[in-house]
Amino acid sequence: MNDDKKPQTPSSARSVIDYNHLRFRNASVTSPGSNTDVFADFMNVQSIDDNSKTQNKRQTLRDISHEHSSSLVDIKIQSYRDDIKDDEQNDYVESPIENNKEVVDEIYCVISEENMRRCEDAPEDADHLSSQYKTKQSRRSKIKQTFNFQNIKAQLINWKEKERQKHNTTGEKSVVELNHDDDLEEAKEVVGTEKAPIECLVIVNDSKENKRLRKVQPSNYIRSTRYTWWNFIPKNLFEQFRRISNIYFLVTMIVSLIPGLSPTTPVASIIPLALIVLATAFKDAIEDIVRLRIDIKANNEPTLAMVDGTFKKIPTHKVSIGQILKVEKNVPFPADIVLLKSSDPTGKCYVETANLDGESNLKTKKCILQDASDDPAQLNQLKARIAMEKPNEVLDRFQGKFTIVDNAEHKGISVDIENLLVRGTVLKNTEYIIGVVAYVGKETKLYKNMQKGRGKFSHLDLRMNYLLIILLIAQQVLCGFLAMFSALFNNAYAANAFYLSPLGDALASANYVARNWVTFFILLNLIIPMSLFVSLEFIKIFQARLMEADLKMSEVRSGKLVKAQVKDSNLNQELSQLDIIFSDKTGTLTDNCMQYKKSNLDGITFDNDELLQFLRNHKQTQDPIIEARKHLIREYLLCIVLNNTCIPEIIDQQTGERNYNCQSADESALLIAARLNGFILLERSNNTMIVEILGVQYQYEILVTLEFSSERKRSSVVVRDPQGYLTVYTKGADTIMFGRCSANTPESITNSQTMKQALNTFSEQGLRTLVMAKRQISQALFKDWMDRYHEASTSLVNRKYLMGKLSNELERKLQLIGCSAIEDRLQMGVPETIRFLQQAGFTIWMLTGDKTETAVNIAYAANVLTKNESIEIRITDSKNLEHLKQKLQIANQFLIKNRRKKASFALIIDTMGLKYVLMPEMHDLFIDVVRFCKTAVCCRCTPLQKARVSKMVERRLEKKAMAIGDGVNDVSMIQACSVGVGIIGNEGSQAARASDFAIPKFRHLVRLLAVHGHYNYVRNSDFIHLSFYKNMILVYCQILFCVFSGYDGQTLFDSWIIAIYNAVFVVLPPLYSGTFEKDLNEEELESNPKLYKVFKNDYLFNYQTLIVWLARPFWHACVLFFVPLISSLWTNWGVLGVGVQDDVWSFGTITITATIFVVLIRHSYEIKYWTWIAFVVMLLSLISYLAVAPFISAFPSFLADYTYYFVYYMYAQSAAAWAAMFLAVALCILPDVVYKFVKRWYFPEPWEVILVNQNKKSLKRK
Repeated sequence: MNDDKKPQTPSSARSVIDYNHLRFRNASVTSPGSNTDVFADFMNVQSIDDNSKTQNKRQTLRDISHEHSSSLVDIKIQSYRDDIKDDEQNDYVESPIENNKEVVDEIYCVISEENMRRCEDAPEDADHLSSQYKTKQSRRSKIKQTFNFQNIKAQLINWKEKERQKHNTTGEKSVVELNHDDDLEEAKEVVGTEKAPIECLVIVNDSKENKRLRKVQPSNYIRSTRYTWWNFIPKNLFEQFRRISNIYFLVTMIVSLIPGLSPTTPVASIIPLALIVLATAFKDAIEDIVRLRIDIKANNEPTLAMVDGTFKKIPTHKVSIGQILKVEKNVPFPADIVLLKSSDPTGKCYVETANLDGESNLKTKKCILQDASDDPAQLNQLKARIAMEKPNEVLDRFQGKFTIVDNAEHKGISVDIENLLVRGTVLKNTEYIIGVVAYVGKETKLYKNMQKGRGKFSHLDLRMNYLLIILLIAQQVLCGFLAMFSALFNNAYAANAFYLSPLGDALASANYVARNWVTFFILLNLIIPMSLFVSLEFIKIFQARLMEADLKMSEVRSGKLVKAQVKDSNLNQELSQLDIIFSDKTGTLTDNCMQYKKSNLDGITFDNDELLQFLRNHKQTQDPIIEARKHLIREYLLCIVLNNTCIPEIIDQQTGERNYNCQSADESALLIAARLNGFILLERSNNTMIVEILGVQYQYEILVTLEFSSERKRSSVVVRDPQGYLTVYTKGADTIMFGRCSANTPESITNSQTMKQALNTFSEQGLRTLVMAKRQISQALFKDWMDRYHEASTSLVNRKYLMGKLSNELERKLQLIGCSAIEDRLQMGVPETIRFLQQAGFTIWMLTGDKTETAVNIAYAANVLTKNESIEIRITDSKNLEHLKQKLQIANQFLIKNRRKKASFALIIDTMGLKYVLMPEMHDLFIDVVRFCKTAVCCRCTPLQKARVSKMVERRLEKKAMAIGDGVNDVSMIQACSVGVGIIGNEGSQAARASDFAIPKFRHLVRLLAVHGHYNYVRNSDFIHLSFYKNMILVYCQILFCVFSGYDGQTLFDSWIIAIYNAVFVVLPPLYSGTFEKDLNEEELESNPKLYKVFKNDYLFNYQTLIVWLARPFWHACVLFFVPLISSLWTNWGVLGVGVQDDVWSFGTITITATIFVVLIRHSYEIKYWTWIAFVVMLLSLISYLAVAPFISAFPSFLADYTYYFVYYMYAQSAAAWAAMFLAVALCILPDVVYKFVKRWYFPEPWEVILVNQNKKSLKRK
């Protein structure tokens, strides 16, 4: 079947790799079975001449596929790409390996092209395959059937699909099936597999047509509130009762309302839960009201919009798609706008995007209709449409096509991100712009980026959930035993007790047990503290505010105070439980403040301003070598001045001093260096640049700019010089540039070798390097290329791929000029911080995109690696999978042999090594090596590799990891780890926005982890322990009373006293511990890294400590129950000496009073950090009971409860009651005090030794 004649159907468009783009060399196959012939046929395709017609080559492969259709399911070869250079027909892949002869390929089954061909004739087959392979999971399960062929060695040269684009008429691209889902993103950049995103159409100045085209009309009203006035109550209640604890207490409350089952007053069961729900609802309402006020202000900002042929001010929320707006200087854009016209005659405007991505530098945006009139009447007559991609959150991508409808000669204008003004950004240095609204409201990129990332669960939350389940099970078991004992007791004593009646048959016994089970369930509901989870949420929020208010984690920048930020307070405690730190380098460990240091041209290294000195010292010379070198210096400096996206801004009119607003700190440093050497960028317009060269001004015409991207790793510009010559200036990473430069002469080969030596020298000094090159092109060549490039830029399908393909075509056969070296200085305090973290037990991983030599030297400077201590295990320059496997095996054997030696092993691995070790079959071997290493340096990392290696290491080592970075390339890594920390940088805060915590500088990490992380851990642990402690005392007392009261389910305490007990009497002390507790002072924590190691691994909060805190109240409950009971026996069964008979309520009152004293005293000596707030808390807790209890007891009937009338006053008059109470308190507290004293002095914990020493020093100072 001929693809050129028969267009693909939507079903057939799902085809996989096109065999036309596979070229095999030096491959031999020796595999058993009929499949050997299949592979042999495919290998023989290499004999086809590269200059043969594409169709013939395609047909040959199709014939092979058809011939072996009975046994062949199409083959995907996951190859490791080589560094064979491309020619005029073939583009090469930018992931080289040094030896292109040894490439081990893994063969996987995928959907066959034969099946796709069948789908063209049988649509039902297509539907079947679509459903069979429509999900990633099903695709992965299909491709993991491995062909175990031996000795298959092949090389995959052209990964990118070429001819497929010509035949694909459906707007979809082929899907490359990969072994890992994560590889798909990487493959998209290489192959261009993105589906065409053009799905929206906007008609300019025609609101009716836009409404007709849209099924759902988008509004420009931005709403960040969670609730509305009418859904607040049901939605808030629904959210609250999604918590298991709230459901538990709701069930308890409902059951307690059933007459005859509840041992407590029903109203008293309702009030506590109602208070918890109301408190949470009040908090949510306050937060939402704040958001509502912000929304109202933002949505009612005045906006100049085209209304009835003139610009009128309307509220922002009334802006609609297709409407023409006029935005003035320093005004935020009210929607996503396609820029039509600017007040700047160059057709540009300048935008500040700090509100969107945190970048402080101005961005340049380009107009698409700069020559259009700005008269409102004429603009109102503009009839045009914009075909564009559907709304998405990607900030650096936008594709569309602007077409004037009533102009037959208008072929359409390509629209990209340079023409889009995003909502929330601000117009700067431009009087006004005119544009048409593309996206509004929820469709804008600002709103799309408001969506939260994946939620992270703390270890505390997981443990609390398990504990809750265990306690619920324990409660049900306990209730079952008590109910059965109640039935047994009833039957045993029914004959001797007139008030008891036999249960009768089995059914009656079962009913009796069930009823008593419900009674005991209500009676023992205190086993789970009602306010625990809500209070813990408030505590975490308060802890977050304390961290943000810490001035020691802040920095003054440009007169503004930059503070730490907490994005997810749920992870506060996790800061103290980390084992591994994955850190970016640039902007994280370094200042991202670039300073130009050196350059190398023609084998000679020049310092900062020596280029200018050379030019001045050799003005008059006849030496051809000197002249050639002068020309090389001139071209080098021109490449710097012309190949950039910086905007020169005059900051001093008298001196003409300029500041450069650049998106990259490297470009700014290069331009400053060029200025020092006499080459100054004066002005930049839409199509021209004015450059001053040694005092003389020249004008260069900018023909096209190919901007830098993390995938391309280079940037280029095509300029026409004053003499009319066209030159391509390119600069980029050495790994990319050398492959694109000509090496067909001895001179070029020598120049390349000497420059590589210079680059290695610069890298060893820890400097960042860039390679500069150029190419002279003819006018005819450029015109042909530009026509094709313009066509690609206006394509609605695969624009990025097509433009990238043409960029590759232009950026070849370059001539090397020179290389630059820039220093990125370490941040202040980085070496000390790294040393602290290593001593605290952290494994440090530094992941960077720099060369190996540069990364290693920076690692030594930052103390990641230590001279005379670190033994380097280098896994670099891996030729293929087998080569890497051998290296890992040798490294593993060496580490096992030397594991007992006191040495610090450091792993150093590059991008090719990471590529192989991230394969599933290499995980175990790689982890075996990693286990022995205290530090690791990963070089030439891609953002995807950063995320995958951090996730894999954390999961396989079963450790808790933190990732820290400052740039958008660190976002994936930050989100992959248990805790993500972003550096609030000068250039941007993408990482800070995606992180869980954000800090101004890397050195603040010590305080974040060692101080705040530790305090949060201690506070949360104390709060949870004390919360369970105060409840379990009453639970145990109730159980003991059940045993001594015949298991009848009678409550020992007054219902209202119990209800208020948790809500008022003992609620403040645990809250104080959860918010203000400090077991060690800050100086000790910051100066003793070993303390972090001591408290790691849940030292204070684990199942053992929970068992202790659940068991400790049992002793106290026994004392609090039996001492008043024995006291009653000694006083002739309750005659208190005041002529009043004792009963269960007076007995319960004595017990609850003693319990409150014990709980408050116990809290008191658990507090390590006493402040005036602690004294107030204790005093208020005691006063609240002494005031509330007499108040309730003074009423004959208090809210339908008749049991507590005058009870408090009766026992308050009895000396025996007070004696029993104080005796019980003493017997509870004294053993604990003695135990704590003995343990601290004779069996101290490491942290207790430090605490005692600290207290001794404080006493000496006093």
